[in-house]
Amino acid sequence: MQSKTSSCEILNKALFFKNIKRLWPMWAGYSFLLLWIMPALLWLEIHLNFTGRSYHDIYDGVLHFIYEQAQGTAVWISCIFAIIIALGNFSYLGIERSCYFFHSLPIKRGTLFGTGFLSGLSMMFIPNIVVWGISNIMCLSNNFDCIRALGNWLLL
Repeated sequence: MQSKTSSCEILNKALFFKNIKRLWPMWAGYSFLLLWIMPALLWLEIHLNFTGRSYHDIYDGVLHFIYEQAQGTAVWISCIFAIIIALGNFSYLGIERSCYFFHSLPIKRGTLFGTGFLSGLSMMFIPNIVVWGISNIMCLSNNFDCIRALGNWLLL
């Protein structure tokens, strides 16, 4: 008779969505902060500086703003939320009853770790992709070519 737990399973779909449902406030907070830091402040940078300045001055200001955000605030916020989301995903290990419960399920421990890792990674990566897309659309709608600068921001 074949075992119900596969040896090569990395992701348990039910546990993945349970982690997402359980940690949605952290995910929403991270998304809100990234949306405020990058697209909202980028919009203010573009539209408040349009009066009396040339296109190249505004473009240089926008690029400087993107690189400043990439090396400054956004990296620190990402590091802090990465720690918070990792602690949330693996918080069951700190409570003895929860640890016994999760390890008694017919799921291998590697699958538990892989599911926690991939759910945390998706909670950190999806907001970055959304912010990158919104920022690119905002720059392209104002005739600024910021794809390279925003790509560097996304990699950081």
